Amino acid sequence: MGSKLWGLSLSPGEKHALLHPGTLKLNHATLPLVKLAPGRSQLKVLSNGEEYVLCTLSHDAVQEQKLDLSFTEDMIDCVLLVTGTNAISLTGFLHDEDEDFQLDEEDEEEDGSGMLQFRDPSDNRFLGGFELRHFGLGSPPLTPVYDNIDLRKEEITPEDKSLHDNIVQGLINSMMNSGDRYQLKTAKRIAKNWKLGHKNGAKRK
Repeated sequence: MGSKLWGLSLSPGEKHALLHPGTLKLNHATLPLVKLAPGRSQLKVLSNGEEYVLCTLSHDAVQEQKLDLSFTEDMIDCVLLVTGTNAISLTGFLHDEDEDFQLDEEDEEEDGSGMLQFRDPSDNRFLGGFELRHFGLGSPPLTPVYDNIDLRKEEITPEDKSLHDNIVQGLINSMMNSGDRYQLKTAKRIAKNWKLGHKNGAKRK
């Protein structure tokens, strides 16, 4: 089974038809790390004339939501839609095989440090899940590691950068919503430095 990372950001009122080959597995929905407008945002799926709410996010409460949703290529009538006040960023995996697949619940578990475990079965480098250090952010882990990966250096297209940005947003939001004061303080510091790096990069362009 071949798999690749998938990411998408939808603004309020924007729709996305699920016409991907294979099976799309949605893992995570999060609000962007920008100044948010007050109010709620909802991720919905439209199918056969019906509308279903997948999750509701709020600027002052729940800013992220883990998902466990699969859309196969024969579900051509399904359309994702965002309504409300803010955009919603989505991440997951696109599996290019036609046969049914099943992921274990442990593949999406959240570890004790508030880092969401996005596991890609086709890439053995991330069997333990993504961490901020894989994107050049955060501090080195306390336990020894056997990889020295910087996915930012592997970016080739704007889509690669956008996907990685979405994953970083999810990781930081997870730390902010962990309820741990140390993680909250660390997440705010990392988010501030990350935004500053984005501004400096835009100026250089």
